[in-house]
Amino acid sequence: SYLAKVLGKKDIEKAKSIIFNGALSGIIGYIIVLIAYKFDVLNMFFRFFTSDETVIKLGIDYLSVIMFFTIFNIFQNIFNKILEAHGKAKYSMIAQFIGIIANIILDPILIWGVNGCLVYGIKGAAIATVVGRGLGMLFSLICIIVIKEIKLPKLKECKINLKDSYYIYKVGVPTMIIESIAPITTIVLNDILLSFTEDAVSFFGVYYKIQSFIFMIIKGLEYGMIPIVAYNIGANKKDRVMEALNLFSKAVAIVGMIGTVVFMAFPVQLMEIFAVNKHILFIGENALRILAIGFVFASQ
Repeated sequence: SYLAKVLGKKDIEKAKSIIFNGALSGIIGYIIVLIAYKFDVLNMFFRFFTSDETVIKLGIDYLSVIMFFTIFNIFQNIFNKILEAHGKAKYSMIAQFIGIIANIILDPILIWGVNGCLVYGIKGAAIATVVGRGLGMLFSLICIIVIKEIKLPKLKECKINLKDSYYIYKVGVPTMIIESIAPITTIVLNDILLSFTEDAVSFFGVYYKIQSFIFMIIKGLEYGMIPIVAYNIGANKKDRVMEALNLFSKAVAIVGMIGTVVFMAFPVQLMEIFAVNKHILFIGENALRILAIGFVFASQ
């Protein structure tokens, strides 16, 4: 959003500085991840939730690969934000689709060794994920290089700017905190539900998967709205800002209402997509209807 705002002001030199310092922040973030990995954070993390050695080993095997190659994910996000800030969100979407499709194709090949390939098991799933992210990142980078409107900083223009870095973190840190609330809430709720029955935990997992279809649409609209609003704020076009915000509010309200109606009308059918047992269907039918009310409020 900061980059889009600066582009709205037509300050190309400032935009170049933000791109460089944003990339530098990404590298710093990757170094922090590697340090965490070096101090055996994964082992401590899994042992906080379980004492099952098999689960711990599988979790460490998977996340070790993900953490080591998280540089792909970091820079795919950075490159996608650059594209979105320049009004090229469709390329960002294509990059994400490339990653998803590559992941889907490679999962069975690397996990189970299809067509004579080596069997990697849980590590195969992680490898498929990082390869997908790597391909998505590469596509986004090629788009940035090829699209003429995007001006990248030259080597002599790559200078550390503490003010730009401060604003990047000022915008980014609250977003990271908000994004981290969902997994933390899930962990806490799973611990609470486990005290009742394992089927309650299974139901919550199913609900989380189903509701993601609604929130993915809302998030997509949000990611499209933010650079538009930021650009027009930078260009001092308040009427365009209000127009974008009003259109966004109406769109997400409609999505939220549709989600509420569908969840209330077809709770059992939605849960059956994930082949759950009868007890989960029994406890989940009314629970899903109650939870569906929240879509209208969560979309605003």
